[in-house]
Amino acid sequence: MRSAGEGNIVVVSSRSAWRFSPGAGAAYMSSKAALGMLVASVNDEEGVNGIKACHPCPGDVDSDFLDLRPNVPGDEQRASMLSPEDVARSVQFVLEGPRHVRIDELVITPVGQR
Repeated sequence: MRSAGEGNIVVVSSRSAWRFSPGAGAAYMSSKAALGMLVASVNDEEGVNGIKACHPCPGDVDSDFLDLRPNVPGDEQRASMLSPEDVARSVQFVLEGPRHVRIDELVITPVGQR
């Protein structure tokens, strides 16, 4: 990336990195919040080399990961969540931005998520 004079790094995190999420667990929230500082450090250190990083923080996503929760959401709850494709489109938005524009963080949530 340095030799090319540009590059994009996208570190998909979680809304739990951005706002307290009851039930997510202290270790999960802490590790996701640390990704925000990693991205900030990359942007600070590598911006002069044309390298930019983004920290998307999606809310609830209907994925297999939900099956690991103590209370697995039902079909009705899952229907109102983000899809993996929603997250992918958001990442694509970041990657297709103008070369001189950096999106440091992007919070993406379903309309009804609190």
